[in-house]
Amino acid sequence: MWFDLLKTIAELRRARPGDLLLAAEWTRLLRHDRVQLSDIAEEPLVNCCTEDSGNQII
Repeated sequence: MWFDLLKTIAELRRARPGDLLLAAEWTRLLRHDRVQLSDIAEEPLVNCCTEDSGNQII
């Protein structure tokens, strides 16, 4: 479930890079006590992967 949320917010951030609410939600998600990814919370998103028709990341 967490990965789905992360993927959704990442997709929305790519589509709307100037949306401050999405940026804040992204940061909040990555800084959550159980996640502890504060080091990358402010890093830019990059396109590194694509999905094939079977939803496999390639």
